Amino acid sequence: MFFRNFLGFSSETRSEIDNGGLSAMHGAAMSIVEILLCIFLPPVAVAMKKGAGADLIINILLWVFLFGLGGIIHAFWVLNKK
Repeated sequence: MFFRNFLGFSSETRSEIDNGGLSAMHGAAMSIVEILLCIFLPPVAVAMKKGAGADLIINILLWVFLFGLGGIIHAFWVLNKK
């Protein structure tokens, strides 16, 4: 807060930064990390999103028995499900 006031940001600029500027960049970076985890380590991506549960067990089984492709598809599905 001190640095924003020190640099002379107006109240409108401060609200734009608080509402979308920095948080939007953080969200984009996280989605890139999630995509990379879905591709290279699908069980890790599912565990980060849902924790240790049925989705993680299903993903591990799909990843092992379908040579990775099933786990990747399932990981993308789990991470996009709301």
